[in-house]
Amino acid sequence: RRSELERLARALATLEARDVPPASAAAKAAAILGESLGVRYGADVEGRSRDETLRLAREAGAGEETVEEARRNLESLERIAFAPATPGAASEAIGAARAFVERMARETA
Repeated sequence: RRSELERLARALATLEARDVPPASAAAKAAAILGESLGVRYGADVEGRSRDETLRLAREAGAGEETVEEARRNLESLERIAFAPATPGAASEAIGAARAFVERMARETA
C-alpha cells in the first residue's frame, strides 16, 4: 500500500508541475485523492461520490481528523474543477492534496 500511495503522490506532483488547465488538473487530482483513500484504507471507492468515499474510508478505519482533512481537500479541488480558477489556486489545492497523500504514505507500513 505504501508504494501505491507514493505513486499516487508522484502523480499529484506531476499535475502540479504540468501546464494543464486548472479545472482539468483539479478534477484529476480529486480522483487521485479519492483513489488514495481507497488504497490506504482498503476500500473500494472507484466510481463513488465524495461522500461515499469518505464514508467508506471512515468505516474502514480512517479517523475523523483524516476524514475531515480529506473532505476539505476534495471540496477545494471540486470547487476549482467546476468553477473558474487561476492556475495558482489549482496548484495550491493540488499541493495540499499531495501533502495529505504523502503523509498517508509515511504513516502506512
